[in-house]
Amino acid sequence: MPELDRGQTGVAQVADPTHAAADVAGQVIGGPKAFVRSLSAGLFRQRLFRVHACRWVSNGDLQCGQGTGKALNTRLAVSQKLCSICDKPMRQISIPVDRQVIRRVAGSARSASFTAFDFAGLGKPEAVRQALRRLVARGELARARRGLYFKPRAHPIVGTTGPDTLAAIRKLMERSAAEWQFSGAAAANLLGLSEQVPSRWVVVTSGNPRKVRIGKTGVEFRHAAPRNLLGGGRPAGLVFQALRYLGARGVTPARISHLRGRLDKKAKKELADLCPFMPRWMQPAVQQIVGMKARE
Repeated sequence: MPELDRGQTGVAQVADPTHAAADVAGQVIGGPKAFVRSLSAGLFRQRLFRVHACRWVSNGDLQCGQGTGKALNTRLAVSQKLCSICDKPMRQISIPVDRQVIRRVAGSARSASFTAFDFAGLGKPEAVRQALRRLVARGELARARRGLYFKPRAHPIVGTTGPDTLAAIRKLMERSAAEWQFSGAAAANLLGLSEQVPSRWVVVTSGNPRKVRIGKTGVEFRHAAPRNLLGGGRPAGLVFQALRYLGARGVTPARISHLRGRLDKKAKKELADLCPFMPRWMQPAVQQIVGMKARE
């Protein structure tokens, strides 16, 4: 901190002047009485004051003129630049909802999907919905289906990418109380057991059946009995659905070895717990995946 010669005027910014000493207040323009009155009224919090002949000394005190005041808890910063005093509180800058939405989208995963609920804290519900409509109109966001949005990405071949189906389905089911799980070819593909990319995704659920479109991809939600929803929403449930799709002939030693190396300890334990409730033809394969000894 540069020293100021006597007679020069500097600026001190006080973060919390409550603990300022009286002899420091005596150096403020207006005198100690005016300073104390303003201090009691709370007008000088986070304000700028002009003081005379200020310098920092080695013991951490602030020396002003002939007096010395403790700088502890006041965080006084002295500058040679002269500024005016203003008692009006600083006005908060309001950031448009559109810009706040784009900032939050930019900080998310590339494949993420969004609904209006993801931006509930940025403004009133109607303001958020209008902001999403404006962003779609400007091309900064795209609509995967009604109420579901994603960030389009440039692609050298197709122009712009569509929504990530996996992320979009998870977002659709995020606020649902129903159990659900990817099924069929989608389950096998997600586990690396099949290279076939499903043209239509099938999701088994304890909720109501329905068919929706996410971008250009069709998604069918099928109602399933509890015995066909073992491990719903967990990796063990995904393995169960994939094995159901492959059937007894499709569960080869190579695929068993693949699952054994892919699943972590937690998933294997969940799979072992579910094994007694699985069909008989599936249990030997599951036992090999998790390393259990086959029951005689």
